[in-house]
Amino acid sequence: MDIAKRERLERAGEAVSTEIDGAIVILQTEDGIYYQLDGVGRRIWELLEEPASLEALVSALVAEFEVDKNRCLADTEALLGELLERRLVRRVGDFR
Repeated sequence: MDIAKRERLERAGEAVSTEIDGAIVILQTEDGIYYQLDGVGRRIWELLEEPASLEALVSALVAEFEVDKNRCLADTEALLGELLERRLVRRVGDFR
């Protein structure tokens, strides 16, 4: 799923999350499926508490973790694509 670097994303209203044993557990309330994020995935979820662009997320992650910027961009884009597909995040302005 293509995500423009400056396109803003946010947590979907149908996604309810909590911390359990250092991981974030997310319930997609429409389909009743639980998802778990830890490590960098957890940090991305935390950063998405407010709408953020792919570019802003990567900048924050590169500043916090020892990671190559290109690798971080590819991995973050892949995770965001999965989260969009599972309707855990949405594009700002997309209210489906």
